[in-house]
Amino acid sequence: RREIEEDVCQEITELGFIYRTMFNGQFIDHIDENLSFYPLQAGDLVIQVAPQIRLAKSKNLSLKKLGGYSFCMYDINEENRIVELLKMIIGEDLHYSNTNSFSAYKVGVESGKHITASLRMHGEEQCINYLPGMKILTLSDDIVIYFGIIRKKTQAMSNNFAFIWNEILKEYGGIMNV
Repeated sequence: RREIEEDVCQEITELGFIYRTMFNGQFIDHIDENLSFYPLQAGDLVIQVAPQIRLAKSKNLSLKKLGGYSFCMYDINEENRIVELLKMIIGEDLHYSNTNSFSAYKVGVESGKHITASLRMHGEEQCINYLPGMKILTLSDDIVIYFGIIRKKTQAMSNNFAFIWNEILKEYGGIMNV
């Protein structure tokens, strides 16, 4: 993300795509003051839980109820933004293991040994790293994850979607299947 912001600030690229998190009505991950952010799609932070775990009886829960549960994260880069985000919001460390083996991650969650946090975009049924048979619980806390475009403030952006799409195609059309 830092590299994308730097590229846009230094005008190596005209626009970039990032995720940002809003908590209690305010973005908690700041961007460079020279950039503007234009949200394209919103999503929720969700928790995947094995059906046998007590948490799985509800459809949503507060972050406060997650204390004491062990998280398991799957991330091939061994950096997990969701863990950092949860730490930031909860204000304390979480007990979690981070693995780049999807099978180990799957076994940990399916067995009920761990729960896992994930992202589900609005309008989509499944979340990232979805595991069949697991219960997906939406966090009732005021957390919204946005996917969107960043661009320098000096380069105006229209709210007109056709304009935005044309800008995206101009920038990335050579590598996108359209």
